[in-house]
Amino acid sequence: MNKFYNIKYPEFIEKYGSDWTAFKTNINSWIDDSISKIFKIRREENINTASNRAIELKLRTRGIAIDPLDSLLDKKIKLRQFVRKYQDKGLQATYLDPIEEIVGIRGVIYSGRKIKTWKWNTSKWQKQSSTSANDIMWSISAPSFTIYIDVKTTNATLLDQIERLIRNELLPAYYEIYLIDSSFNVLRVI
Repeated sequence: MNKFYNIKYPEFIEKYGSDWTAFKTNINSWIDDSISKIFKIRREENINTASNRAIELKLRTRGIAIDPLDSLLDKKIKLRQFVRKYQDKGLQATYLDPIEEIVGIRGVIYSGRKIKTWKWNTSKWQKQSSTSANDIMWSISAPSFTIYIDVKTTNATLLDQIERLIRNELLPAYYEIYLIDSSFNVLRVI
């Protein structure tokens, strides 16, 4: 169970006053309606059970062409192909495999976590009476979703190919990608 969001009403009523009783009554009387709406939303989000209108909206939002003669099944297949194509955008192999084909040597990816720019799920406060921006790991100025790819080459032609590949084919899932050499010199920013 989620310990943060599970509300214990008697505790809230005791701490914050009697209006929680009215809130609890209202929630209890509308709980079936709330659950019904949640299930309806889940059905529309699921490709298997979504309506034709919902599928068309998802396709248009993603810029996928729809033919007027496409059946609902055809539209669902197009949406599934799109999802399958981009489901692994955060995997290391998605970026390193094609770059290795261009350069011939397997590169290395360094993330903000590896080089200590940020640490997921951690808010590190020092035990002092006053705090500063440096006390919080998340406040470091480098973006959280920056990755550094050691491409193992400094050849401008190969770097152009890699940059074109990442921009046009891989469509990065990160805010910034730095192409670097083994000494952490920045060669390109994507």
